[in-house]
Amino acid sequence: MASNRNGCVVAAESGTDDFTARGEKVREELGAYLEKLEKDGLRFEEQRARILAREAVKAEKGLATAG
Repeated sequence: MASNRNGCVVAAESGTDDFTARGEKVREELGAYLEKLEKDGLRFEEQRARILAREAVKAEKGLATAG
């Protein structure tokens, strides 16, 4: 048995697919975190697009009333 740089004990001869229970749990937590991060990123991009669209409409209205 060997430890990787994160301190998880893995069987040296079996590669990255043979995790201990702790290693498997951390891997699942990381997967869940990455899924949440992706959803949050998409939500942020959608919000940003809505805000920019609103600002563009406001700017257009301001130009129309000033001209």
